[in-house]
Parts: sequence; C-alpha cells; structure tokens
Amino acid sequence: MPSDIVESYGRKQHKKSLRTKDHAEACRKLHGVVAGIKQKFEGYRATLIAQTVAAEVPKPTPTPQSFAELGRQRSRDIAEQALTIRADLYEEVAAASVVFYV
Repeated sequence: MPSDIVESYGRKQHKKSLRTKDHAEACRKLHGVVAGIKQKFEGYRATLIAQTVAAEVPKPTPTPQSFAELGRQRSRDIAEQALTIRADLYEEVAAASVVFYV
C-alpha cells in the first residue's frame, strides 16, 4: 500500500486473488493485476487532490457592489423574461385573430 494514502485509504494492505494455483499462470497474471491496483490508487489520489483543492478554494466575500450587481442582473433577467412572455402572447393573439365582417 502506498505510504501517502495509507491513512486516508483505511487499510494497510490490499489483497487480490490471482485465482490460480499454477505458479507460471500466476506470474503471467501478476503484472496486469498490479497495474490495475496501481491505477486504482492513482484514481484515489486524484480524488483526494480534487477534494483538497475544492476545500482550499476561498469563497468570495460579498460586497455591496456584488449585491448591487446581482440585483441588476436579476432585474435584467426578469425584464427579458417579461419581454419574451409578451412576445409569445402577441404571436398567439396574432395567429388566432378572427376578422369580423359587418
């Protein structure tokens, strides 16, 4: 077990059966199994690094300017939604218009 991940991995040993009693076959299988275990450890390390980096990213401190910008953006979003709704309604009314003849 790699010493850099023993503590967080929770085990000191990793056992994997080669599922054979034949020494020659075990030797042939060994390299593939070891490569798979090493790949598993690398994936585990990558997960640890990602968790560490995510935990270290500082969260921005809100400022009055950032709150004001959020408010302005929300107002723009609402105005855009209202315009879209009005345009859709206009198209529906225009498509459903009935001409009355007197």
